[in-house]
Amino acid sequence: MLQITAWTLTILAFFISWMLLRYLRKEHPKTWVQLGSPSLFGSDQPYVNTDLLRFFYRFEFIKLGDFTLSVLGVACIGTSIFAFAVFILCVAIS
Repeated sequence: MLQITAWTLTILAFFISWMLLRYLRKEHPKTWVQLGSPSLFGSDQPYVNTDLLRFFYRFEFIKLGDFTLSVLGVACIGTSIFAFAVFILCVAIS
């Protein structure tokens, strides 16, 4: 049961990440370009991923003053951390 929860959270985290990147691209194109035009899959430039992680895990997105982006950002961070914790728990139990 715990493994199903981990997979569900992982899929949810990917979906929220996709929504977040799509919203960022449409509503804040200048920021999106400054971050290296990130995408969920297909970014072969490691600095794009580190810039994006820094932008979200330092909560820099809040400075843009966009409520929807803030909700998506916090949901993305929370879901991914929770999914990782459940995954670690699954590994520890196995």
